[in-house]
Amino acid sequence: MLPALRAGETVLLFRKWVWLLSLNSFPGYRVFFSLPPLFEAGLYITNRRVLVLASAFRLITQEMSQWYAGKSDTADDEFITRFEVGRSSLLRPYLDVVSTCGKKRWYRSPELRLRLHMQDAEAAYRVIAEQNTPDQGCSS
Repeated sequence: MLPALRAGETVLLFRKWVWLLSLNSFPGYRVFFSLPPLFEAGLYITNRRVLVLASAFRLITQEMSQWYAGKSDTADDEFITRFEVGRSSLLRPYLDVVSTCGKKRWYRSPELRLRLHMQDAEAAYRVIAEQNTPDQGCSS
């Protein structure tokens, strides 16, 4: 799975396998798990955004982006407001990326929480932290 990168966008970290991810934006909640080759999810962290690609049977693909403040081309995108790394006793390490949407949508709240359960979540956290400085409005 290869994402459609924008001009000048560089991949800083790639994780081929995210074994469980969840999206939460009230009232919706979605869960996706990787079971290759049936269902797969991958993570790309670039110099402009956090990008998750998920596919079913390698035929149906969904791409979800959360942008760093000031790095998107439009104001209607998801912008990262905070991010953290944690550890659950059952599901092991995870990376939480919380964003807000500049466009009001009737089917969800403005805040979106993406939780990625993967190996070495701390490395992903560090790469995001390098790209987000406090003056951009993000906290870690």
